[in-house]
Amino acid sequence: MLLLAGCAKQYITTQYQYTKNLIESGGEKDVRIATILSPYKDSLEKTMNNIIVVNEKLISKGQPESELGNLLADIMLEQSNSCCNKQVDVAILNNGGVRIPQLAAGNVTLGKIYEIMPFDNRLVLMDLQGKELKELFYTIAAAGGWPMSGARFKISNKKATEIFVGGVPLNENKTYTIALSDYLTEGGDNLSMLKGKPITDSGKNIREAFIEAFTTINKKGRKLTSSLDGRIKD
Repeated sequence: MLLLAGCAKQYITTQYQYTKNLIESGGEKDVRIATILSPYKDSLEKTMNNIIVVNEKLISKGQPESELGNLLADIMLEQSNSCCNKQVDVAILNNGGVRIPQLAAGNVTLGKIYEIMPFDNRLVLMDLQGKELKELFYTIAAAGGWPMSGARFKISNKKATEIFVGGVPLNENKTYTIALSDYLTEGGDNLSMLKGKPITDSGKNIREAFIEAFTTINKKGRKLTSSLDGRIKD
């Protein structure tokens, strides 16, 4: 048997060839498969069309600050302060993490919230020294501004200036607690200075925090609304 195995031929690939096959919407429908999937498709659509809250007006995403960014960052700060028995000073979302350019007036469905935040990024807390937080704000300023709550600053020559946290000037020697996504704490979006620092998991992802907050707003008979307040100026 060893002799036979040792004499077996070995084949090595020397040439590759592939064919491109496009999947088009106009293709022939497989009725059998469609029948199998139909109950799941109908159930998913019903769930995603569930109205979570009503939006009062069109709110858009933009830089250096925006109504949509302010709304989401404010909710993130509020949710963070209620999760871990810890006072959170600042909440930050990276601009690219908000995946829609605007939220139309009217009903906001569960599916729309998934469009806003399709990723399962965790909502986490991190402690930073004031000088480290200043460096983080410098990165945000260089990127043109991100959604942020609990702080304000001006952008001058792509740097953060006149920085205030909780209404008072940033203290470089003070420890601040910030809320952000685990993606950012792992160094995403040029935040390598955060990688490896200890975090506290809130127990939910950011999308779940939005759903919880929107549901509470709706139960109180209120609508979503937002405005610009100059938290980031250029």
